[in-house]
Amino acid sequence: MRLNHGAESSSPLVQSFIASQAASVANAYDAVNPETVRTSSKPEIYAHFTRNSTNQPYFTGMKKAVQGTNIVNFNNRIDFALNSTLAWPVNQFTKPDWGWRYQLVPTNSINTNDSYTYWDTNRVQLHLEHLDQAHTIFSYIAMAWSKALGCAEDDTHHLKGEIGSAVNLNAAPFSYQDNTYEHSAEFNSINMNRRSYWWRTLSTFSLTNNLPQP
Repeated sequence: MRLNHGAESSSPLVQSFIASQAASVANAYDAVNPETVRTSSKPEIYAHFTRNSTNQPYFTGMKKAVQGTNIVNFNNRIDFALNSTLAWPVNQFTKPDWGWRYQLVPTNSINTNDSYTYWDTNRVQLHLEHLDQAHTIFSYIAMAWSKALGCAEDDTHHLKGEIGSAVNLNAAPFSYQDNTYEHSAEFNSINMNRRSYWWRTLSTFSLTNNLPQP
């Protein structure tokens, strides 16, 4: 869920929102509490996105579209796809991708929309103010300084900002581990093994009715 630049909903659009093992940048939801795993001169525009002259996380305003700000982070801190150097982290660390470019604008402060200029592989300049181009910059140029949302919660890092609460999938009764198939464990197993996950999902959406808890 993402409202357009500068657009915020005046009333809830959905009852609840679950981010399940989300391969999305944690700093885009909360600029303060996620663990910083790297810093560099590369753009950090997920936590510092300028909108309506305000510097804030990219997803700021999202909770206004969810009833009771019920945005829940289903996370596994040891998730393979989000932690392994063969997956999400290396994809972030190696940005910008081949042929894509950015350049620091010396006259502006670092980590705002105007701090950098961006170009695609055809040397066409891209602009964060245009939503489709912003998504292209996120995908190919802008490196994440935080962990992915789906593995960002631990004993010392508790996300706030747009995140209302968290479910630790690494803990019992879910017991997700760091195997390759467990990034999508709820789909890569049978209901008898993953019923606790699906019951919690239904519960978050207020759909359990009289179903017994596993």
